[in-house]
Order: sequence, then structure tokens, then C-alpha cells
Amino acid sequence: MFNDYKKSGIIHKLVGSNIKKKLKKGISSLEIVENIENDIKKYCNGNNLEAGIAFPVGIGINETAAHFTPCKEDNPIIQENDIVKIDYGVHINGCITDGAFSWCPSGKWNDLINIAETATNIGIKNSGIDVYLGDLGGLIQEYIESQEIEIDGKIYSISSVDDLCGHKISPYIIHAGKAVPNIKLFYYERMLENEVYAIETFPTIGKGLNIKTN
Repeated sequence: MFNDYKKSGIIHKLVGSNIKKKLKKGISSLEIVENIENDIKKYCNGNNLEAGIAFPVGIGINETAAHFTPCKEDNPIIQENDIVKIDYGVHINGCITDGAFSWCPSGKWNDLINIAETATNIGIKNSGIDVYLGDLGGLIQEYIESQEIEIDGKIYSISSVDDLCGHKISPYIIHAGKAVPNIKLFYYERMLENEVYAIETFPTIGKGLNIKTN
């Protein structure tokens, strides 16, 4: 399994490097998805059950945090000041590498993107055998909510979205039971030896709730 995870990780990194070179203002969401999917298929070159796309590519734009995949009937065009979250997965024999990155054509939201990257690295650095997942969420929240950014001359405090989280991954199962919260919780599940996790952090200048409100 280690070699399969390593291979899927290498392909994931290559796909990310390729798509970043093609991103520009005015690109359509669907074009991003199709480029990523075609690249994964090219590198995997086999039966998709043995190697290929692990789950639908997610394109989250602005207040859409995650889990939106465009289609021909719903295909947003990326605008200059959009913040775009691009989430995709590669698997080899069911061993899934799940990773995402954020991008803003104008750079307006780069400070928020940097906070997300640092928070994710804090989560990764503090992961390990016997770590309480609720405590790990607390470390992520502590960092995120200690930050603030300036946008158009206004200072914004940052919240950690409390109802989106990272997760355990098992072969062919992207969400495998355990969560990695982004807030401090009395959640005493531990990381165990040989388990695989996706650390997914969600800083926001909003309320920190992944719900649609009027």
C-alpha cells in the first residue's frame, strides 16, 4: 500500500503543477475540471478501478467552500477577484491521495490562502499515532483565529469553519469514519498506526458555518 500511496501522491503533485500553469482570469470552471481529469487519466493510463480519478473534482468559488463540481449547464467563469478552491483526488489500487489548493487571479485573497496553507501544515505537523483528533482541531482553530487580514482597507478577523473537516481515508473509501475537525472538540478518537488522513482547513472572514443563509 505504501508504494501505491506514494505513486498516487506523485501523480497528484504532477497534475497540480500542470493545472497551475493554465489558470487565468476568464477560464471556466469546467475547463479546469476537464484539464485535471484528462491529466489524471494520462498519468494513470489504465482501468479506472485500478488507477485514476478518485472522486469528482471540486471547484469552490467564493462563499462555496467545497463540494461543487461544474457541468455544462452550471459552469461559472472565474473572475479577477474570485477565490477558487480546487480539490481533486488520485488513486492507485484504491489508495487515494486527496489534496486541494486555492487560487485568486488578482491576488486579493492571497493572505487568506496563506493562512489556510499554514493551518494545514500545522495539522500535518501535529498528526501522528495516538493524537486525539479533537485536540488536533483545537490547534488548527487556535492558529486560524489568531489571524486577521486587510481587504480593501478593512481589517477582518478570521474564523475556522466548524462544520467542514478533514477525514480518514481507507482503500476505495474517501470518508472512512473518523473526522479531523477544524475546531476544538471533546472528540477523543485517536489517530492509529497505519491510518491515512486528509487534513483540510477552512479559514473564512464569514461566520464559520457552511450553510446558505439569506
